[in-house]
Amino acid sequence: MNQTTPRLFYEFFVLPNYEDFSRKPQDVRLGFNACLSAFQQADVFYNYCTRRDPERISAWPKPKNLLISLCKREPQFATVQSVATAYKHLYPEGTHYIIGSPMACWGIVTKEAEIVRQWGEGPEDGMVIVRCLDGSKVVLREALEAVVHRLWPTLLPEGWY
Repeated sequence: MNQTTPRLFYEFFVLPNYEDFSRKPQDVRLGFNACLSAFQQADVFYNYCTRRDPERISAWPKPKNLLISLCKREPQFATVQSVATAYKHLYPEGTHYIIGSPMACWGIVTKEAEIVRQWGEGPEDGMVIVRCLDGSKVVLREALEAVVHRLWPTLLPEGWY
């Protein structure tokens, strides 16, 4: 029986979702999808290694330890994690969506009360921006670039599972 390996998940979900969002960096839905799969990669990696290659994850006795390590290796992982987590806590309120999450993200605004257009406060070109609790702003595309193309390849080298 075939199973989803960390490398296959990366190639079939993480990369395509990132590429979709890169083509339309103003589309918050595609941004959420890219963040969800980039964050979920940690679970796929950890669970697979728990069963198949425990030595590879011996430095992280629990999944939480892996997440902390990923944030240290690439600080933008925390942004991707926050957006992925916030997605579960979107609530419609009038013509806006609000975030009912303690994570380091703020709201979503809508255009014409129907179509979600951006996260936080975006520049004129409408790219998705995450405004963090500390007041900093992150271009979501740049955060995903760091996680998808710089972080994950260090843990999922070519030819590995």
